[in-house]
Amino acid sequence: MGSTDVRLLSVDDLPEAERASDVTFIDAERRDRRVSEPEPEPRSQAAARKWIDRMRYFLDIDPGGCWVAVDGGDVAGFAISQNRDRLWYLATYGVLPDRQGQGIGKRLMEAVLGPCWRSPWPVLLDRASRGDPPVPAGRLLAVPADANDRHR
Repeated sequence: MGSTDVRLLSVDDLPEAERASDVTFIDAERRDRRVSEPEPEPRSQAAARKWIDRMRYFLDIDPGGCWVAVDGGDVAGFAISQNRDRLWYLATYGVLPDRQGQGIGKRLMEAVLGPCWRSPWPVLLDRASRGDPPVPAGRLLAVPADANDRHR
């Protein structure tokens, strides 16, 4: 393991980012599953292609919102988002299990969230774990459960 670079994602990174995503989420599912639940399985080839196609869509419409952490040519983590007018959306984010705890996730989140903190619009971010980076006060938007019904 050498120096990890965080840089914008390219189309060429997508297959390796998909593999990193699969490994990362399989590991999380294995750690979090109940004994009565089936053992998680890797993505099928069709599901992997679908993941790559979906992330290519995000890359096409918001290339500045798609980041990858690369170490020695290998993808160690990824953060893929989309900015739609006044809404920012984190599509997926992860760091390989053996690379977690080294600050890679923090660097990815700083890169992907950078434009959000500079925008005048509120940021909607659902923090999934205690280890996620802190969100600056006053920048979160809580959305009521019936919000979509009110705006139809």
